[in-house]
Amino acid sequence: MAMQEHLRIKERHRCSITALGYHSARRECLTGFEDGVIKWWDMESGHMTLCTKEHAGWVTHFLSWIQARLLFSASNDSSVLVWAPGGTVLDRILLGYPIFTLAISLARHLLLCGSKGRLMVFPLDEKRESGHIVNITQSFSEWTHKDIVSCITCLDNHIYTAGYDKKLLIFDTYQTPGRKGLTKKQCISRAHNAAITHLILVRQQETTRYKLDEGLGSFDQTVGIWSQDGKLIQRLGPFISNITGLCYVAPIGVIWITNGTSQPTLYEPQSGEIGNQKDELVLQQLLSLPDSKHVIA
Repeated sequence: MAMQEHLRIKERHRCSITALGYHSARRECLTGFEDGVIKWWDMESGHMTLCTKEHAGWVTHFLSWIQARLLFSASNDSSVLVWAPGGTVLDRILLGYPIFTLAISLARHLLLCGSKGRLMVFPLDEKRESGHIVNITQSFSEWTHKDIVSCITCLDNHIYTAGYDKKLLIFDTYQTPGRKGLTKKQCISRAHNAAITHLILVRQQETTRYKLDEGLGSFDQTVGIWSQDGKLIQRLGPFISNITGLCYVAPIGVIWITNGTSQPTLYEPQSGEIGNQKDELVLQQLLSLPDSKHVIA
């Protein structure tokens, strides 16, 4: 279950890292900081290829739109920036609300943004016929969450959200001529005893079909494993501190969990086996690269 270190970048920055990302078109990882700086890193050499400062506040989230070869970055300065493969800003979307998380629904061609008590939904407009990479005039909001929407994940026609209000929500998406929308399918009001900070989908192949589970990390120092229809399967922990990072490494079927210690926990959903990855550093955040066995921490 253990993994080997591939690369360690020792360059330091005066502010804390607040977001990790991966630009699939450039095949580079990104670090976003409290002061709005974004640094771009070559995955093989560890050299910094670009340093930009386009956000005025914390960089809160990165999202790679693989099909369009674009990257989104969000900030608590109320902006979402769209980055071209060359590392230049293609579009600035000013929303008027701090944005904490992003996701794309490929099935419905939607960009979803999580703010405080609000899930904002925008039709994607790759050709920018509306003037932006998303159609702002056709956007709509969902207000079931009562605090920060901290995580969003999409699969097929379903959208999963969780937040600081301890809620886990499952939505169906629908599309009619000239309109796209959300239908609330399920609301679990107390999925955890404290704010939910992380949400991942765990897709495991069982013989000829796939089994889908959800993993939730929380300030209550536990990780909940939930079924696709919102049933609690298992609760891991309590750990010694809050859950700071959660990711699923699909090629080897392992969940990584960080909680303020120098030994990230590795959990294998298929077998239920729990182990540790030894490191002398206290790892805070995690990002599993798509179609890869690599984890950025």
